[in-house]
Amino acid sequence: MLVKETPIIFSTQMVQALLDGRKTQTRRLVKGEDLDLIGRSPKATENSINLCRFGKVGDRLWVREKIYCFDDHKLPKECPTDFDGNLNNYGCTYASIAREDICPSSVISPIYMPRWCCGIELVLTEMSIERVGDISDCDAISEGLKIERGKGLDRYSYGSREYFDPQYAFRMLWNSINSKDGTTFTDNPWVWVLKFEVEIK
Repeated sequence: MLVKETPIIFSTQMVQALLDGRKTQTRRLVKGEDLDLIGRSPKATENSINLCRFGKVGDRLWVREKIYCFDDHKLPKECPTDFDGNLNNYGCTYASIAREDICPSSVISPIYMPRWCCGIELVLTEMSIERVGDISDCDAISEGLKIERGKGLDRYSYGSREYFDPQYAFRMLWNSINSKDGTTFTDNPWVWVLKFEVEIK
């Protein structure tokens, strides 16, 4: 069976969550072109899941992430014949692992990251459709939240701010990415729920 490979963009902090093993699922908007295929009131049916633009269970997502270039180096568009998986050989590195005290000479947006230098792939293990507001505490944590254990009271975060409720922390994370009308957590849009296994190359 042919395996589909689809690019997917993650922010630097979510790439770090993937590398740390904290992120094992992601929610992505069911967009207009999806609704044209599966209907205006999507349900988690086998037929609708089979029409997901990200693929099916067993397919792979290759992660696009931000890349830093140093000393005026340029990332090659085509894979160099001597590429051994180390971007440092070309004066570049992933933003998720770059040292904070070094200033890059240029930044490559995730949308322009070429396939050849992808360092993280995700194997889809489970898929469904739901309203974003239906997320559980467990799933919210699996979206990559950090957990700080306290004296009987845990705190959850995705950045510098901490919250006592994982669902609320995810809500803040979602709204930091989805701010257009109809896409916010309050709007409660339909989302693809993609669960996966992380493979580091």
